[in-house]
Amino acid sequence: MQTLESPNISTTTTQWHKYNPATGDWLGQYENPTPETIEAQLVLASQAQPAWAALPFETRLDVLKKVEQLLVDRADPLALVISKEVGKPLAEAYQSDLLSARMALNHAIKQGKKLFQPRSLNWHRGLLFGRTFIQRPVAKGVIAVISPWNYPIGTPMSGLAGAFLAGNAIIFKPSEKTPACGTAVAQLFIDALTYYNLPTGCFQVINGTGAVGKQVVESPLVQAVFFTGSESVGRWIQAECTRQNKPYTLELGGSDPLIILPSAVSMDLEAIVSFAVWGRFSNAGQTCAAVKRLLVPKALASVVQALVVAKVAQLRVGNPLEATTHMGPLIDAHQLVTLEAQLADAQALGASVMRGVAPENAVAHQAFFAPAVVWHVPPQAKVLTEEVFGAILPIVVYETVAEAVAHCNALPFGLTTNVFGQAEEARALGSQLQYAHIGVNDVATCHYPLARLPWHGWKASGPGVRNGEVGLMQFVDVQIVGETVGFEWLPWVRKAPWLFGAGTNEVADTKALLEGMGGDSVMKLPTRGLLQYLWRNRASQKL
Repeated sequence: MQTLESPNISTTTTQWHKYNPATGDWLGQYENPTPETIEAQLVLASQAQPAWAALPFETRLDVLKKVEQLLVDRADPLALVISKEVGKPLAEAYQSDLLSARMALNHAIKQGKKLFQPRSLNWHRGLLFGRTFIQRPVAKGVIAVISPWNYPIGTPMSGLAGAFLAGNAIIFKPSEKTPACGTAVAQLFIDALTYYNLPTGCFQVINGTGAVGKQVVESPLVQAVFFTGSESVGRWIQAECTRQNKPYTLELGGSDPLIILPSAVSMDLEAIVSFAVWGRFSNAGQTCAAVKRLLVPKALASVVQALVVAKVAQLRVGNPLEATTHMGPLIDAHQLVTLEAQLADAQALGASVMRGVAPENAVAHQAFFAPAVVWHVPPQAKVLTEEVFGAILPIVVYETVAEAVAHCNALPFGLTTNVFGQAEEARALGSQLQYAHIGVNDVATCHYPLARLPWHGWKASGPGVRNGEVGLMQFVDVQIVGETVGFEWLPWVRKAPWLFGAGTNEVADTKALLEGMGGDSVMKLPTRGLLQYLWRNRASQKL
């Protein structure tokens, strides 16, 4: 069986060091908890969950509101720890992580009032007339939220907020590449619980490598898994959860294209290229839903290429704490080696490459990468056949729009795609593309922080939905409670609804029920057949 492992740390590793990828400075030493310690945390979460779920909903809501307040109050230190561990410019830390996190919290707070409390369903006519139905959300139990390093606060919050408010206990496993960020997120919840003098056992954070995540996923004490990360790990989680018959939500990789249509010739090409460059190089290109290839019609290839090269040449790569920096380093030196290998492969196959400027990696553990634009790319090059998780933008020239559509739909992933051109044509083309999110004269990455929108992928990008009402409802099981109103004091409701051997009128009665069960208005209820049925089967008649 494939093991759950991180891209650069073996599952047998029990200790590791974390370095600032911009400066090479040592940030700390970490050690995996023992299997016994992990099991104790799982047991504690499982034991604490019933009491957390039994609290009044308003109490849980107050706790989550306090988490949101603490997030805002601690924005500056949170942004700084993100920048140190990931290498993001501070502006990106605020925008892509903290803003996303607050929107996820706010969405759960607002929508949870409707979704995570019992609610009455419409009364029913005909056969079920006189019965009421309640939809009751029931927490699943213990939910494992396993998050990646590229958005270490924004990404996990969409799972943590909804799952916690719904009454679940949390096992939060951050990436081993961002342990301080994971601890800071957990502290928001722990401090909010402490503020209301509530036990903290229902929120457990477990830092560690892939071996830790593996034990968490395999544990029968975990009722559901909420994972964001690589396709290979996601497939293992899918198989393991299927084996145990536990639900899962997976957001995996992407190789998302941006298509410039021929009709864009009459549009602002420079603005379109700006969207493409932002969509590729924000967060140093380390985003699942980044623009990972630019498809350009042959007639516009030279002008678009020149615009892309000019804009990438202007990108300032450097210290993320400096206000003038556009792009910080990659997450670590391992990611740097991977990207350079993918780029070297393209060059060896005859591709043309333009590099921007980046600081020299003068000390160990620095991970600055000069952004790259690649064209004349052979289809077998790794920058096209593999997911490129970094600042490389391949330009693919196409002859016909049908060829561009075929290229995009042949990719194994289906997260986002983007189409720029005359609006009507771009919208029509979007409907032909096998992607969950379509950006029409926009970059669909912008959908991600909007927590009211469902966010999901198709194909190898992973099953399950986060955000939106659908995303929140995955954190509960739905129980339906139906009640016959007045059973103890209304004699005519005490009769079984089905007609067993009712005599010669059985068929007619059944047809009467068929008539009476539908209709969009109560005025349509008393059909002639149904009135006859009620008369024949009035309370005094024995069936």
